[in-house]
Amino acid sequence: MYPDITITLFDLASKPGVPFSPYAWPVRLLLNYKSLPYRTAFTGFASLQMRLSAATRTTEPLYTVPAIIDPGPSGSTPTKLAESRRIAAYLEERYPDSGRGRVALSEEDTEMVKIFLPVLGLVILGTAAMLEEADRSYYVDMRRKGFGKEIEEICPAAGSACRDAIDAVRTGLTSLARTFHASPWPFGGATPTFRDFELIGWLMWLKAGTAAIAEEGVWDGVKDAGEGRNLELLDMAEKEGLMRVV
Repeated sequence: MYPDITITLFDLASKPGVPFSPYAWPVRLLLNYKSLPYRTAFTGFASLQMRLSAATRTTEPLYTVPAIIDPGPSGSTPTKLAESRRIAAYLEERYPDSGRGRVALSEEDTEMVKIFLPVLGLVILGTAAMLEEADRSYYVDMRRKGFGKEIEEICPAAGSACRDAIDAVRTGLTSLARTFHASPWPFGGATPTFRDFELIGWLMWLKAGTAAIAEEGVWDGVKDAGEGRNLELLDMAEKEGLMRVV
């Protein structure tokens, strides 16, 4: 439907070459769902500033992922945006009926984010381990400022504390699953909402981040929570071609 445009999606580069950003994944899923031509530019924070040239946010950090550049029709001024929900709103307005159609933009689910807080420190440490040195320092420094403490201080200790953190996430995901539609999409039912894509993003970040620091027990401990509905969601998104990385 839009053969003359190729949107650029900016995502963080990782040493394993694995996409992990919980905020970039939902945008990728949306682009794939809407069958919009795009390519991913995996980049670091410094490169992102050079590529976007003008800030895409009004508060620190001024440059972040996900970000997109949509060239638009020939001769038009490219659109540059950051932050997943701003991007999603733009894509829905600009390309409403592309691909499989519209994806509802429900209110952001802050309660869903809280489910992952008990293991957040571990996931952040894992994320830092996947980054190149220059990006790692920037990433950890921004998180340190955000939490007001060292990342290690919000990590559950080894042993029973870590098991308790895993159990807390599992309990939260199980409770969340009780609110799901029967099928196929947890929050949207017959068709997905952006909230469905956001849940996938958080799950993918948890999986990649904990694996990077050999904390596979975290993912193994929570992946089948809620009678396996989260694994079913990831499997369905894969089969639908929504996890495709281009």
